[in-house]
Amino acid sequence: MASTVIGTTLPDGGRLELTIEEVGADGATLVIKTWSKSAAHGSKPNKTDLVELYKVRRLKGQDVLTCLAKAPGPDPVVTCTLSAGTGTQDRSLRLVVKGSFGGWFDRDDTLKIAEAQYQNGLAFLKAADFPVQ
Repeated sequence: MASTVIGTTLPDGGRLELTIEEVGADGATLVIKTWSKSAAHGSKPNKTDLVELYKVRRLKGQDVLTCLAKAPGPDPVVTCTLSAGTGTQDRSLRLVVKGSFGGWFDRDDTLKIAEAQYQNGLAFLKAADFPVQ
């Protein structure tokens, strides 16, 4: 089963680390760790969230995963998109969550990532055996 870790610095100076691990034919777990900007490197994260994902699909010909997340209430749609960037645009990871209970956890964040993080994401997409749609 494939897995990867993608880390980045947040606009407020904090840090974010996403770990995604393939689980079964169309499932995955996503661990989201965040640190405040004042947290020392090597310290425990200020917050850790574990999200179970199912019906994970890779969009044909794209560096995009779409899935549903197990959550109280309706299960939101989660879309993760890797972008190589062009010209003055940076490499990025876009995370969109839509349809969460009351919209409380809905988000649309585009995070700048380093070349190594981008390559980690691409390697995961190639190694994971998710169905293509």
